[in-house]
Formats: sequence, structure tokens, C-alpha cells
Amino acid sequence: AFTNVCRHRGSKVETAERGNRKLFVCPFHAWSYDGAGALRAMPFAEGFCGMDRKDRGLNALPVEERHGLVWVVPTVGARIDVAAHLGAELDHVLTGWGLDGYVYERHQKFDVPVNWKLLVDGFMEDYHLPILHKDTIGPYFAPNLHTFASYGLNACMVAARANITKLKEMPPEKVDLTRCAAAVYLLFPASVLVWQNDHFELWTILPDRDDPLRSHVTAWLMAPSAEVAKAQKPLWDKNWKILMDTVEREDWIASRDIQQSIAGGGQSHFVFGRNEPALQHFHQQIAAVVAAR
Repeated sequence: AFTNVCRHRGSKVETAERGNRKLFVCPFHAWSYDGAGALRAMPFAEGFCGMDRKDRGLNALPVEERHGLVWVVPTVGARIDVAAHLGAELDHVLTGWGLDGYVYERHQKFDVPVNWKLLVDGFMEDYHLPILHKDTIGPYFAPNLHTFASYGLNACMVAARANITKLKEMPPEKVDLTRCAAAVYLLFPASVLVWQNDHFELWTILPDRDDPLRSHVTAWLMAPSAEVAKAQKPLWDKNWKILMDTVEREDWIASRDIQQSIAGGGQSHFVFGRNEPALQHFHQQIAAVVAAR
């Protein structure tokens, strides 16, 4: 992983969102870099005699592949240790999901006029599901019923699906609780991994560098295999539309309303109930990290 910045005059080296290249050529002066970030070519190189090309490669970012995901710290010179960040227990839990066998199916990007913390909040409680989402995803979940576990900075909320009530008549040895649950992992500070029985969703939420009231969100869908990703495309299309409509038209509208209420002075503090432990944990961790800086 590298900063998308030419080491000559700072122009963006690449403007395409995705793809593969052997060389990345700056559109300003055609300085060219290979996949390892090394400076390979530059027009009229005699104008830079005495400059060591080895010192002018793209600035590398700390990067690690773990659990089928690529993790990047967007700070040159920082350190990365994903296992340590997750902690031994959560790292073991994620290993059990076999995420490294899942494949990319689709993604979608959003520019959302809401602070990043409010967007994360929307994922971390199920109290609102039967109310805000009463006509969309609410009926698919048991109201206000979940478990919660903290893993250092990170956390997991497992929400119960509505079909959990059908299990009470079944012999215990035949019960499969995983079919009646949705697991929501907070990967601190602002990524959310959601297990939805037949696929995973990953939400990455980045604050805008200039406007704290705006965030850049990417939603990803990961299928169990390439064969399943292709064979079940109609199902993904249907589920994705329901998900996006729910998030964009319900969750994020509510988040904007909350943000406006804060800005107008109508709310100085939030109240988190005992049925909202993930929210308590999330904001306690933010406060602790900020206080330590």
C-alpha cells in the first residue's frame, strides 16, 4: 500500500478506482512507479542528476493481510499489528469464520453528510429495529434481543432473528443458533463487519479530512465462494437493494436529524440504556483513546 502521491510534484499517480497495472504513471510529468512503489522511469532524467531514485519511490503505508481482509494504516511510518489490535480472543473468533475463503461480490461508495461516530452508532444497537425499520428489516428480527461481548477496543453484538422463537419446540441437539442470529463486529475505530448467515458485509467509515460533519462510506458484500457469488446474483441484487434502501432512507436520515439537533443546541448529552451496551463501549473507548493522546 502506498500514498497516491507522486514524489516529484505531488500529483495523484492513479485516478482509476480499481484495476491492475504493471506501472503507475503520473499524468503530470510521467514519472513511473512499479507495483513495489519503486521509481522506474522519468522523462529527461538528466535534469535530476545526483538524485537517487531509490529515495524517491512512493511512500509506503503499513499494510497487512489477515482474515481475508487487507488492513492499512493511512500514516507513513506507523506500525501495524492486526492480531494485537484485535486481541487474541477476537482474532480467534474471526479465524473461525473462515473469512479468507470468502470472495468479493460488490461494493458501493457513499458521501454522507454525517459525522462518522453517528454512522457507527447506527450499527451498534438493535433497539431501533422494530421502530425505525418497522416496514423494512424490522420484522426479520426479534425486538430488542441480543448478546454483547467486548474485545478491548473492539466489540461484537449478536442480534436475534425473528425465527429464534421457533426453536423452543425443537430438541436441543437439533438447534442451530447461528441460523437465528446476525453478528455485528465493531473493528475499532470505524469499520463494521456484519455476518448475515449466507454472506458478510463490511462497512468502512472514514471521516472527511476537512469537514467533521461528513463521512466517506464504503459498503462491501463478500460471498462464500466465486461459484456462489455468481449463481446467487439475483439474491444479492435483491438483498443489496433492501439493505441500501434501509440504510440510506432510514438510518442515515435519522443520523442527519440527530446531527442537526446537536448543532442547534437541542441535545448536549446522549442517554445509553442497559440495552445499548455496544454504544456504551464504543464511546467509552473513543473517550479513552482521545484522553491518552
